[in-house]
Amino acid sequence: MSTIGAVGSVLDSLCACLGVASLITALASPHGRAQTQAANCLLCLVSNNPTTQRIVATSNGVPPLIGILRRAEPKAQEFATQALYHLALTLTLTLTLTQAQEFATQA
Repeated sequence: MSTIGAVGSVLDSLCACLGVASLITALASPHGRAQTQAANCLLCLVSNNPTTQRIVATSNGVPPLIGILRRAEPKAQEFATQALYHLALTLTLTLTLTQAQEFATQA
């Protein structure tokens, strides 16, 4: 197994064990490494996964991710930015599809 594959496997396990709520809480940690790891785990969870994107969004995960952009280490900021990007894409698409469906039913 490559180093990248091993790291990905460890991150997947960490994400599964901690759960979304714990990861969101860890974003507010005073420890930069904890913030970075939590942001990375959340990125892994929300990347191309509408189910976990909804879970993160409805678990009030967006404000702490935005907070990372203001006060965390650069790597944590990078992970938070990418996670927010994935969340925004899906939420925008969901809203657009919902609006289109409402429009179609009114016509």
